[in-house]
Formats: sequence, structure tokens, C-alpha cells
Amino acid sequence: MHLGKYLASKRKTAGIKQKDIATACGKKSQFICNIEKGLRDPTDEIISVYIEMCSIPRSELVEAFMRGASDKAAQRAAKLY
Repeated sequence: MHLGKYLASKRKTAGIKQKDIATACGKKSQFICNIEKGLRDPTDEIISVYIEMCSIPRSELVEAFMRGASDKAAQRAAKLY
């Protein structure tokens, strides 16, 4: 699973709309949509917004992608947190 799909899953579970994430990041909803589809990599700031708004434990984020993540964004997220 790429990082965007993971973040989308967490966002949906938390009952948060893409628009809310976009507003918090100062981005357009389409930008967030593209991240969740795996078309763009999230910035460190955007990853942090998901962590805070969706109450994602940093350890869970790292764990989820240390198990074989190959996309660059996931590797970067694991190094950050």
C-alpha cells in the first residue's frame, strides 16, 4: 500500500473530508486527492497534518511502512518519525 492510500484510509476512518485536510495544509482538495491516489508525494507538512487531524500514532505510521514500503514518500515518512 502506498503512503497516500494509507493516509486516505486513516482520514476516512477519522471521518475527515479531503477538503478539511486541504484547508489545514493551505492546499486545494485536488492536491490532496492526488496524494491519496499516489500521483503526488506528500510533503512533511502534509504528513504532519494527517498525523494530527487523524490521530495517527507516529509509531503506527513508521511500522506500516517499515514492513516493505517501496515508495519514496513512505520511506521519507519513516525517517521523519
